[in-house]
Amino acid sequence: MSSHFDRDTALTQLAEGHFAGRVSRDFWVQSGPNGGYLAAIALRGAAAAVPEAERAPRSLHVRYLSAPRAGAFELATEVIRRGRSMTTVGVRMAQAGRDFALASACFSEAFSAIAFQDCAMPQALPLEHSLPIEKRIAMNHQFDMRRAIGGDERASPRALSGGWIRFCDPRAIDALALAALWDSWPPAVFARAFEQRFRGAVPTVEVSVYFRRRVPLPNAALADYVLLQVESTMADEGVTEESAEIWSHDGQLLAQSRQLALLL
Repeated sequence: MSSHFDRDTALTQLAEGHFAGRVSRDFWVQSGPNGGYLAAIALRGAAAAVPEAERAPRSLHVRYLSAPRAGAFELATEVIRRGRSMTTVGVRMAQAGRDFALASACFSEAFSAIAFQDCAMPQALPLEHSLPIEKRIAMNHQFDMRRAIGGDERASPRALSGGWIRFCDPRAIDALALAALWDSWPPAVFARAFEQRFRGAVPTVEVSVYFRRRVPLPNAALADYVLLQVESTMADEGVTEESAEIWSHDGQLLAQSRQLALLL
């Protein structure tokens, strides 16, 4: 492991199904670690329970119970079911004996040769015309982000945003990267104009991430950007949803996510 991301999501096996790791402040957002960063750690732990290389991640579900502190944590995995073609793994992440995240992941082999993509890549500014995102928090320094979708922050009629993104420390876009990238962009609600102010904390309550292709893609380069779009369509009583799509630069849908989040 050589990239910053891989070092900060690393796990050390203590016993079968039990691992130790450390929550890094380099992926901090306001008062705690980024949800996508924790999701990537959960996926790394789940993948360790699936020895079959041909079984790729297909889905990841994470429920965030509390914000962990920076420092040591433990991760435990349980194989819920291992079938002829599919494996489902449960994950628990804890500090000082208290769970802070519960997750499950599904891995499978290819079931058939049927394939289609009827959805289209969002309209976005070309990479060379996009503008860098200001690095305001620790996590921002882990990514090279360039705005290409949506208008100015806090001034748009819709909670819609996005752009081109890659790791600052060059790294392949594999399933672990996708598990983190869905939550790496500023929340979609930051794009929308509101009559009242809120301090900008949008913690994730739970998320489902769907991996749509086996990655890394053939001929992918470490320097490649992917296009990330985030959108929220409704908020009520301080609760909102956010959907994300991650696309390769040549228009292949790589991952989708749907999260429930709070507007504090």
